[in-house]
Amino acid sequence: MNDLPQGLIDAFRKRIANWRKDLEPLETGTMRIGERHCDGPWSDVTDREIALLKNDISSTERTLTRLEEDRRFAAIPDAT
Repeated sequence: MNDLPQGLIDAFRKRIANWRKDLEPLETGTMRIGERHCDGPWSDVTDREIALLKNDISSTERTLTRLEEDRRFAAIPDAT
């Protein structure tokens, strides 16, 4: 994992920042998300989207933490 490009880690950080930016108006109620199937009524799916964004953020943060730990570990010289 030590050959992971820094650009990829930076892309993960940028994606997390964008998701946090998208999450803010949903959590404050300044924006709502709805969906409609065929000719049916509109349904508010904001809470579902908030949960999905939070899950994406959490999962990506965990992955990023593991990748960064792997890079730090790989940089330690082998003592054997």
